[in-house]
Amino acid sequence: MKTGQFLLVTGLLAAGRQTEVWAAETGTGGYLQYQEPVAGGVSMLAYILSLLFVFVAVLVLAWLAARIFARRGLGGGNAGVDRILSVIHIAPNRSLMVVDALERILFLGVSEHNVRLLVEITDPAEVEKMRERYAEQRVDEGFGGMLGRQLSSLRGISRRYGG
Repeated sequence: MKTGQFLLVTGLLAAGRQTEVWAAETGTGGYLQYQEPVAGGVSMLAYILSLLFVFVAVLVLAWLAARIFARRGLGGGNAGVDRILSVIHIAPNRSLMVVDALERILFLGVSEHNVRLLVEITDPAEVEKMRERYAEQRVDEGFGGMLGRQLSSLRGISRRYGG
């Protein structure tokens, strides 16, 4: 039996079970008379266990859906992009990205409404050389280099606008 069928059958069985009677029809006039609930229906433990069962079932279904979508390429993630090697901000909402994807190096012009391929490098030797170059930059830069670059950028902005 598949997981979906099992959950459907279990849900129908749980929904069809009668738990407690709070009102009963009497012989006088056909109206319902209130009666105190009788202990011994479904216990609190049974409610907690059914809640845990539903929670686990939802987690399993979410996991299965994520696996199915990942196999079909519909999931999130990089979708074939190995990594972004570099981003150069040219203007507000405009940048140049160097992307390592599918054994190629792509230079992409990215704006608010458009992504355009500027250059594509497919030569394996050149691709490897570019990967090594950007890997060295990333290792050498570290946190201090990145912080220094950002601070110098802020200084340039303050000089430009008279701050």
